Amino acid sequence: MVAISNLLKAVAVILQVEHAVAQSAPTGRTLNGTYSGLNLPSLAQDIFLGIPFAQQRRFEQATPFNETWNGTRDATEPGLTCAGFGTNPREGWPIGEGCLNLNVVRPEGAFDGLDLPVLVWMYGGGYRQGSNRDPEFNTSFLVQTSVETGHPIIAVSINYRLSAYGFIASQEAAGNGALNIGLQDQRQALRWIKEIIRGFGGVPNRVTIWGESAGASSTALQLMAYGGDTQDLFRGAIMASGSFFGFGQRSLAQAQNVYDNITDHTGCASAVDTLQCLKDLPLSTINQTIYEQNEGENFGPVIDGDFFRSYPFVAFRNGRLPSVNIIVGCNSDEGMSLGGQTNANTSDELSQYLQRGLGINETLAADLLDLYPIEAPSPPYSLAQDYPWQAATAEVGLFSGNQTRRSYGI
Repeated sequence: MVAISNLLKAVAVILQVEHAVAQSAPTGRTLNGTYSGLNLPSLAQDIFLGIPFAQQRRFEQATPFNETWNGTRDATEPGLTCAGFGTNPREGWPIGEGCLNLNVVRPEGAFDGLDLPVLVWMYGGGYRQGSNRDPEFNTSFLVQTSVETGHPIIAVSINYRLSAYGFIASQEAAGNGALNIGLQDQRQALRWIKEIIRGFGGVPNRVTIWGESAGASSTALQLMAYGGDTQDLFRGAIMASGSFFGFGQRSLAQAQNVYDNITDHTGCASAVDTLQCLKDLPLSTINQTIYEQNEGENFGPVIDGDFFRSYPFVAFRNGRLPSVNIIVGCNSDEGMSLGGQTNANTSDELSQYLQRGLGINETLAADLLDLYPIEAPSPPYSLAQDYPWQAATAEVGLFSGNQTRRSYGI
């Protein structure tokens, strides 16, 4: 009898602990239903991972996520990473096409009605790689710093489609409304945030968008979208190592050759509907073709006359920008990682790179190089107390990155 009594007491304790754990799990409310996240006691933060914000079909604009449920859904595991060119599966990140998800990090105990400002992160990667689960860009540190400085925020990191899946471009794609899909994914995420973020403790009219490299260029293009109409989705923008004038904006005619090459080498060129043929192919077939034809770096935003109506410098010159606060800057010592990207070690090689990448003639390329000569780099003072090998690496990076620095300046 005593043994049974002790057993019942033990079961009661276990149930109480399980109940306490369940009670302590943070929740976030959406129009679809409630999500259950994770509490990080060491950081005093609540996190929600892998929340879908849209439904997608290959080479089509995403549509709002429309599932509903009672009870709570688990949001404690990261979602899929979007397929791209160069996305590293060795990191163990599952890659697939159902990848339009986002992560939310908030101070512990934030709740509906607390009205914290929201910072939305968009990763870089040349429009061909990246993920919101990349630990290099974990937003927990930002949230922690915001709390420590007395200005707490909620951070949201989003995924958007990449490479051909986000930026396929051709007359065929234009006829199906399938241009600039990756940028439209970003805009769809911002719409979700505006509708939902109050259920996580944020305020929808205090959203700032932020990106680095291609994420910074994406930020600039969101500023210029629809002729400068933000649709009240954000009130501020931060661009790190990217701006209104970054590489990557092309005309539809320039993009058509890439599309034709892909259809030629996938057997879709002879199909009545080449775009539908590409939709029906296995993901692996398209990926293999992109790699074999070395087309992975040739996808990016195009002038579509709707979302993206003119080249950025034209919109900037004509003042077609929304009235929002903007910060533009760059990362320290980033030449260390970018030194070899152009594969150009001389001015002649860089001239050829510019002619190919920008579609300009030799004379204009020479004029650009005259405007951006090689100058003595600033000493990497921040590395003075770092490991000796890293200081040496910096010197090599600065030297090998001379031509890349010029190309980024141009």
